[in-house]
Amino acid sequence: MQQDGPNPATEHSDLSLRASYKIALKIARANKSFSDGDFIKECIVVVAELLTPLEVKKFSEISLSRQTIARCIAGMAADVYRRLIDSACKFIAFSIALDESTDISDTAKLAIYVRGVDTNLHVTEELLDLVPMKDTTRGTDLLKAVEEAVESHWPELENVGFSHHGWSASNARGPKWASSIVA
Repeated sequence: MQQDGPNPATEHSDLSLRASYKIALKIARANKSFSDGDFIKECIVVVAELLTPLEVKKFSEISLSRQTIARCIAGMAADVYRRLIDSACKFIAFSIALDESTDISDTAKLAIYVRGVDTNLHVTEELLDLVPMKDTTRGTDLLKAVEEAVESHWPELENVGFSHHGWSASNARGPKWASSIVA
């Protein structure tokens, strides 16, 4: 037997899932611990008991465990990454920017950003990768890190060159996209 109209149980389940994602996003943006979801849920239930006692069960069914928050954030991150790669495949021009810094444990990190423009002149800018630099951070080490990051995240990229002050075309080695380094 088929029901006409919306199913209240399914609708409530969808709303609970959306609430989990919205709270996970707030936790991620605030750089809070994933386990804070449990505390937030306790607070929501307390407020629900006071303001809407007949609806407490609905609020208590929202899943905000550490694992749920981690899954939600991982899912959102994967979606952002997929969108970046989809956008990058449509770029008519792009640039890669590098930022090297040292973390609290004195490990050098290389942040690799990509900015591109599509045929509609829509600009996209995102962090492509954050690479820990082992041993040294010479120009050749940076180039190798960029090559590896671009090849692993953006394998469709071919026949693209880039420039870096101080490097000449005679230094060019490696994948097709890094074949025309100019000063």
